[in-house]
Amino acid sequence: MRATCTAVLNFGLLPISFKLYLAASAERQSFCWMTPRGNRVRQKYVDEKTGEEISRDKIVYAVELGDKLVQIDPNTISSSKKNKLEIQESIRSLNLRPEVVEKTYYLGPDKNDKEYHLLYQSLFKTKKSLVCKWWSRDRDHLTVIATGKKNILMLYQLYYLSEIREPSIYSSSGGRPIISPTKEEINLAEQVVNDYTKNSDLNLSLYQDEYGLRLSKVLSQIKKNDTSIKECLQDSLSL
Repeated sequence: MRATCTAVLNFGLLPISFKLYLAASAERQSFCWMTPRGNRVRQKYVDEKTGEEISRDKIVYAVELGDKLVQIDPNTISSSKKNKLEIQESIRSLNLRPEVVEKTYYLGPDKNDKEYHLLYQSLFKTKKSLVCKWWSRDRDHLTVIATGKKNILMLYQLYYLSEIREPSIYSSSGGRPIISPTKEEINLAEQVVNDYTKNSDLNLSLYQDEYGLRLSKVLSQIKKNDTSIKECLQDSLSL
């Protein structure tokens, strides 16, 4: 498992450095484009009005304000704090709704195992978590450091409150009306739910990525039979 980045936390007067590992990431096969002749397709940047090709070093950042594009220098809004974790407060309960969590990381020690386990034990015994600001790539992220399984610290990167969208499907102002089902309909629906019950908890080992399996089979055919990509793609339609 490869670390995505590093960060340093000042725990009192004790600096603790971490390596961050993504707890989960989707498995994706990278595809590229090619021509019928088998040549790779390259992307070009062009001026949308003049059609003139623009080299990458000539492109600048801008924001849309109304119907205008206004140039902006990213350095004017970047922070001097880099790869730093800063404690904001400690909290006793950690009740994170799924829609609040943007990413989940494992925190690993970076050459300081004793300090790492000191932090883990202090959080474990006090049953508390640390709310932190994390500065990475010119952005400050809201995070929570908490204890996980097997003596591992977890870091949850959260959305800010302003980024969370509240549902308005059944809101009082212009939303859809709530139509209450009858008691008999509810009883029948509960029976349908119970009929699907196999385990009390989710067992991820029961499920596989079928798309990934089909793709893996196609790639294996290419390597094994040395067939053309076109033939393998045609064969995959029957998988």
